[in-house]
Amino acid sequence: MAEHISNEGVLPYLLWNIADTVCNIREFTGQMKLRAFYKGKKLTARVRRDGSIRFAGKIFTSPSLAAGTAVKRRTCNGWTFWEYERAPGDWVKLDKLRK
Repeated sequence: MAEHISNEGVLPYLLWNIADTVCNIREFTGQMKLRAFYKGKKLTARVRRDGSIRFAGKIFTSPSLAAGTAVKRRTCNGWTFWEYERAPGDWVKLDKLRK
């Protein structure tokens, strides 16, 4: 069972923000792929239907919490850290979804 990491004070907003943004871009019928490159390694994650992010066997409620774990720091801007696959082979920063 995956460990659930959350930031309870902003949980409803973050889950809505990710899931709603993705749904407005395209029909979201499954998990969205995320990737990032850090210290020469490719890291992968998935945005789930509820907007949470699965990375390294854990569930996160924001891209920044997942990114912070990825870089082993307390904070990291996950919207600029992660990329999503807009179309096969076309990777774009997650932050572009909010614009």
